[in-house]
Amino acid sequence: MSDNKKLIGSVIFGLAAGAAIGILFAPEKGAQTRRKISYTTTNLFNHLIARLDEGKLVLNKFRGKAMEKFDTYKDMAMRNADNTFEDAETEVDYLKRKEKQSVYHS
Repeated sequence: MSDNKKLIGSVIFGLAAGAAIGILFAPEKGAQTRRKISYTTTNLFNHLIARLDEGKLVLNKFRGKAMEKFDTYKDMAMRNADNTFEDAETEVDYLKRKEKQSVYHS
């Protein structure tokens, strides 16, 4: 994820720097320069939105996988807890019977 952040930052910085240099060194009229600024800004914004959408997809995919794993482990834990409870009940019943037998045989 860190590499994606670096890439996005580099792309944005590169686009902004390129636009600024192009505007500073281009001997064009003000209206034309404003159109270029508008065009570059729009392209930069659209690129950023596209990258954010890609990031959302990745996060949603990760979230889905994480929830699947969580549900799997939760189910396993619940089964283990149920089994442990049943084992404890069985042991208590056994000890009760054993106690009754020892009382009657004493």
